[in-house]
Amino acid sequence: MRIRFLFLILLMVVQVHATAPTKDTVAKLYIATFDRAPDSAGLNYWLYDSGLNLEGIANSFFDQDETEALYGDVTDINVFIVAIYYNLFQRSADSDGQEYWEEELMSGSIAPSLFILAVMNGAQGDDATILENKTDVGLAFADEGLSDVADAKEIMSGVDATEQSKTDALNKFGLGEEEETETSTYVGSQDGTVFTSSTTGLMWQNALLGHEELAGAITFCSDLSFGGYSEWRLPTLDESKDFHYNMNAQGDLPAQRFSSYTAEVVSDGYVRTKEGASQYGGEAGDPIGFSGSANVRCVRVDDGSSPSEEESSLSSDKESVVNRHNEIRQELYTGADVSWSDTVASTAQAYADVLASKGVMEHDMDTPYGENLAIATYNLSYTDATNEWYKEKADYTYGDEFSTATGHYTQIIWKDTTEIGCGSAIIQTGSFENGVVVVCRYNPTGNYIGVYPY
Repeated sequence: MRIRFLFLILLMVVQVHATAPTKDTVAKLYIATFDRAPDSAGLNYWLYDSGLNLEGIANSFFDQDETEALYGDVTDINVFIVAIYYNLFQRSADSDGQEYWEEELMSGSIAPSLFILAVMNGAQGDDATILENKTDVGLAFADEGLSDVADAKEIMSGVDATEQSKTDALNKFGLGEEEETETSTYVGSQDGTVFTSSTTGLMWQNALLGHEELAGAITFCSDLSFGGYSEWRLPTLDESKDFHYNMNAQGDLPAQRFSSYTAEVVSDGYVRTKEGASQYGGEAGDPIGFSGSANVRCVRVDDGSSPSEEESSLSSDKESVVNRHNEIRQELYTGADVSWSDTVASTAQAYADVLASKGVMEHDMDTPYGENLAIATYNLSYTDATNEWYKEKADYTYGDEFSTATGHYTQIIWKDTTEIGCGSAIIQTGSFENGVVVVCRYNPTGNYIGVYPY
């Protein structure tokens, strides 16, 4: 029987969260703040010479003459929000988002620089695609050693969510002429949930969601909805061998690692994982004589379709988690149901991605929302996490002082909370690698010391 671990964490202490800058994130700051590609000299300075974390760089951008010329002292908050959204996504904010950010900025609850980072990190769907296209174009510009600001603005004009717009922008400056080499066989999706091979036309699951014997693995894959896709199956021995060989050739990508298990199921037997090869010799993907439960990594034909949120086992239970919260609240009172907020959810998803990349559990001390966190070595839905938090009810008596032992539960039943939003991500490193982290956030926040939940 596989042992499954779950860890919950509750917001308790105040600490400062600092993010190490990368080329991607600094390039996105240039796009969001200046509506242009990063110039080569500036990108290198902020990334390698400034000594600042990402939050510090974002803040320092507001000391620049270019920012002053664009936004002045940021006294017109409405115009500023519209500008940042158009710089990033070529659209204005939705009405709820516009109203929320206006209140946060005008009250001083969030600085303009941190607002920009929050909007960047919350990009989803077409917004995320547009931003990634702009980032690719911007980095190509900087990597070529180009620094003319007028050119930096020109190359970014017209970039949208289409691949053609990115190609056209790169071709303006002769940056898109090199053909893709065959060495980049497997390409990861934006959220890292799947890897796709252009040479075999197959898409591979990138997470430990199953540990089964052969018969159970066949059913597991056929029933799987993951990464926004369905119609999964077990790979053949030859397909698995190709996957392992080429992934190794690409530099030991973390995606090929599945916890500490040494065997993987294929349609015609079992193969050695990278961990197994390390322990017992041979190579990852080698066929082995084995029986019993092993890793399950499913595969599907890449038909060119876009991922569907409704089919994703990590993002399809919005309605379920809202209903579960309201069921729990209605045990105590009526007339105060919560509803789903895309604005709240976008911040939860952005932070889930941060936690997954770092492989740690720590609260976001800068969020204006209440926050419940959960992490597990298995596939954990929003509703699963809620049910774990609900177990704290057994230890709670109305009128008790706030306690970390029941704080997840009291946040769920906090009557003044009207909106929730959740996000989840596959953990990329650490002891919970390939497990799932869930972040649920609550607006308005609860768990005020000295105040009863209802």
